Amino acid sequence: MTLLRFTDKRPDAEIRTALDAAIVQARTDWAPIVYEDWYPRNGFGIADLRPKHCNAGGTGWGSSNYWAASIAASNTFGDWMNFTLTNQAYIIQTGIFNKEAVPKTYEMQANANGEDLPVWNIEVLYTLDVARAWYEKPYTIRANNKLKIQLKAENTGVERIGLLGLCLAKRAFLIEQ
Repeated sequence: MTLLRFTDKRPDAEIRTALDAAIVQARTDWAPIVYEDWYPRNGFGIADLRPKHCNAGGTGWGSSNYWAASIAASNTFGDWMNFTLTNQAYIIQTGIFNKEAVPKTYEMQANANGEDLPVWNIEVLYTLDVARAWYEKPYTIRANNKLKIQLKAENTGVERIGLLGLCLAKRAFLIEQ
């Protein structure tokens, strides 16, 4: 998967396509409640992806109030997130960011909906003015499906790295603090 640099155009058409496909599936899964875009009042809608959306009773830093990764072993892949998403939400993962002055992580791999995605070398991310990059093609984690993301880093410790994306979910899930 290619990372698009900050200076490149964000892949809005691809993000919209992924979101539209998730909405179609959610309408079937959650009928008769209806899609209400941003700020749903009764049905389901969308919000920016938060760390809380990625805990779902699983393990990893997604259960925190902020994005971070705990790197336990150097130069080997280790779990960052490993959880089964609630039946109340879909996640559309669109990119990644890193807030560290001296980043440690250089590769990552996701397994979403039971499928291994390619390993991504994310070192180019750290050569940009703003350390965030969009995936050329986003991917969606469907409700009740597993997401596992592993990171490979050169040192151990905590790193302020996080996901960019959207959460399509029932209102109760979106407003949970």
